[in-house]
Amino acid sequence: MAKKPEAVDKGVCVACGSRNVIRYEPKRYDPQQQFIQCRSCSLVSPSFNRPCVQSGSSEDYTPLDNFKAQIMGDEILDAFTHDHVKKQLQSALDFAQGDIALIFSRYLPVAIDAIQHVVTKYGFSASVEGVMESVRVMQTLAKDDEQLVQRLVRLRQVLTPTGAWIKEDADTEQNVRRKLQAERDVIRQKQQDAERAEQITAENARKAKLRARKLALRLDPSVPCVPVLHESPPPMLVAHMDRPVRLRVNAQHTQKFQWYFNGKPIQADNSNHGGSGILVRGATRSTLIIPKLTKRFVGEYYCVCENEEGVTSTASCQVTIVALTSRRLPNRKLRGLVTSTLQLCWKDTAIACVAHSIVVFDTHTFAPAKVLPAISPNGPGTTQTLAWNPYTKLLLTSSSMKNRRNDVVVHSIDFTPTAADGATAPEEHRRGLIELVKSKAPPKAAVSAVGTSAISNLLFHTTEKALDVVHFAAFFAQGKLLILSNMKSRILLLESVPSSPHSSPQQILDFDGDRICHIASSSPSAVLAIAFRGKRHISLVKSQSTGINNNAITMDTWTREHLEFAFPVTCSAFDTRGEYLAVAESSCVKAWLSIVAVHRPTTKANSIADSSSRESTRKRRFEAHVGKVSCLQWTKATSLLVSSGFDGYVKIWEIDTHVTCLLTIHLDTRGIYSFLLVDEDAVLFALGYTECRLQSRQLVQLVELEASRQLEMNARAAMIQKIWKGRQTRALINKYIKGSLS
Repeated sequence: MAKKPEAVDKGVCVACGSRNVIRYEPKRYDPQQQFIQCRSCSLVSPSFNRPCVQSGSSEDYTPLDNFKAQIMGDEILDAFTHDHVKKQLQSALDFAQGDIALIFSRYLPVAIDAIQHVVTKYGFSASVEGVMESVRVMQTLAKDDEQLVQRLVRLRQVLTPTGAWIKEDADTEQNVRRKLQAERDVIRQKQQDAERAEQITAENARKAKLRARKLALRLDPSVPCVPVLHESPPPMLVAHMDRPVRLRVNAQHTQKFQWYFNGKPIQADNSNHGGSGILVRGATRSTLIIPKLTKRFVGEYYCVCENEEGVTSTASCQVTIVALTSRRLPNRKLRGLVTSTLQLCWKDTAIACVAHSIVVFDTHTFAPAKVLPAISPNGPGTTQTLAWNPYTKLLLTSSSMKNRRNDVVVHSIDFTPTAADGATAPEEHRRGLIELVKSKAPPKAAVSAVGTSAISNLLFHTTEKALDVVHFAAFFAQGKLLILSNMKSRILLLESVPSSPHSSPQQILDFDGDRICHIASSSPSAVLAIAFRGKRHISLVKSQSTGINNNAITMDTWTREHLEFAFPVTCSAFDTRGEYLAVAESSCVKAWLSIVAVHRPTTKANSIADSSSRESTRKRRFEAHVGKVSCLQWTKATSLLVSSGFDGYVKIWEIDTHVTCLLTIHLDTRGIYSFLLVDEDAVLFALGYTECRLQSRQLVQLVELEASRQLEMNARAAMIQKIWKGRQTRALINKYIKGSLS
């Protein structure tokens, strides 16, 4: 149905001439044609009352000004730059092959179609008349517009049927590009010259500053000064999981520190590498801190130090997590029972009493042991115990005479390798074996059976009134004092080198009613820890002085102190500095280890009786073994504690903020009698109760772990010293400077 008619004011019916007409819109409405309907005769006819519209322009056409005409001309010219228009025009020219008629019939329609797509936007019709009308408008406006004239000239070239403008445009564009490239080259050359001049100026300024810096440091300006390393990370650093790790580099004449992890640089602008590493930069130091070590950060680290004249790189540091393991070494079956603990002589020689004879073997090769009968000047004797003095390099052995059972003799043996050992020693000695033989020669006489010298001197002789037998001997107080005991209830204290073999001991300690089960001595200080069988305490015997006063030990220099424990004490051991005492206490099932801090008493005691001072305090207590603990030993470098028990296990403990068992080794099902740990080589020797077999184990990563712990302890000590110096400095400032001002 047609739309509702709308009334109009103008229009005349062609049939009756009435002006009473309305506009009529059919279903198929054509905007170019309007219809009217007469109300009188109802005739529908075209409306001839439309305004006169020029051919070539539409109804919404508005006259153009110069600016719009220029824009229309630019858009027309841009339409001919499109690739598809150029391709169509070129294909028309190729098809015509110079024929004017074909050029007009194929070339011009493409050009007119490209133009009419533009002119329709400005009110011109989409036909040839519209294109011609748009050109006429531009010609009319170009009378006083030079820019519009140039666009018309360009449009005339485009509409030329020969199509030569395509090649001309290509040549023109190529020339324009060539000129632009030449201009860019000139500008680039000027910039390069300016940059080169700036670089030369900066280089000269840098050289001048470097020369001035060298002269200020009193260095030769003509000699290159590369970074000099004073401190670098160790080749291997072993740390616990989730523990902090510090890698420090101290290099002189360094301007830049660059750390690398597994070959990749650690960016300095970030606070960490992968989320956990922190870089701390100083004047001559750079520290890489890993607050929490995990498997993610295990790898190779190194630092590159740079300055203007060179680069210096540190050695690679392999950071790993602690994983102590043991590797089996050869073991030997001894010929009898062991009557003394293993003693380490020199650095690679171990010695023990086996079947009342002396056995010496090399700790590196673990050669087959050979024995030495007991040294006795009046006939064969029975060797009971051994003691080694690391300060005077003397070995002490005690023997009881078979024909005179009430006498005990103590000898000192001095054996040192001769200069001809390497050339004249037989194959047995080159394998690491040393044999000490019985010496009846005068003092200083050498026994050169295997290229070594052995000197035997009578050190001490006593009767049954003093000691019936010697089951324990040890040097302490820096090798100045010697302790002998029958392990019953008596202890003798004497000088390490008595003035006469038959001189009486300087001190006799009697413990009536108590049977001694273990004695521990402190090598650097004059302190003894005495444990008694079945007793829940330890008796600490301390000296107020060095132990020797005018070549004599006086009564008023010793005090005795009791340390109480929950269970009977079986053994104990002092650390290498004499500051801490490890005590083993055992029940019928379990054994505990306690770490006690040993301090000197603040008051003197008048005798060796009990002192009321309680300077020794309990530090740590933890469960260690099943059954009794048989032996304890501290490592020399960082005070790791090694323990063995009747359960057949040897355990290594780290006693720091937390107690950690680093390694557990099972060696003998019947228990461990004694063991010896060689710190330098990380070799463990253990004597078990099964067949009197001497076993050895290589402890992997122990040396590296102690080296890493030593670095950490040194850093802590430096920090403590720094804090202490700061406090002292502030105290002096408050006392002398601020106090004087007030």
